[in-house]
Amino acid sequence: MRLRLIRYRAKAGFFPGKARPSSPLTAMLLMLVAAGTLSGCAADMPSKMGYRRQLDSWIGSTGAELTAQWGAPSNIEESLDGTKHYTYKESRTYRLYGGTRREEVLVDGHYVDVDIPQPDKIGTTWCDTTFHLSATYIIQSYEFVGPDCTNDEKPAN
Repeated sequence: MRLRLIRYRAKAGFFPGKARPSSPLTAMLLMLVAAGTLSGCAADMPSKMGYRRQLDSWIGSTGAELTAQWGAPSNIEESLDGTKHYTYKESRTYRLYGGTRREEVLVDGHYVDVDIPQPDKIGTTWCDTTFHLSATYIIQSYEFVGPDCTNDEKPAN
């Protein structure tokens, strides 16, 4: 069995770090485009701080407003002093595609690169959020736990 190895070569000048702008104006324009692109990527980064800010906005709201927006809690508990605890449990399953792993294989006395498919990985992530309400159903505080307790965070301008 004989496999044929095909290699592609990039044209000269297209390697990263080798191409140079022809003028200072072109260089400045490229820098501005790159900075704008990167700042757009960083604008909405999921973080625990973003989630905390979202939850902070609920302090002082009523339990009815909360359930109208979030739906029915997964669990409701009431303490002896009349405070209520609304717990929301969320989980989701995700798939990480395995892609391929490249290996050199000896075929007819020559080494060739072969891409070997890798299995996908399935994972689960979750977030449990509990709101603490007064006896008059006003949200006083909250707590949360879990790796998926994140929300988009806008950077301060």
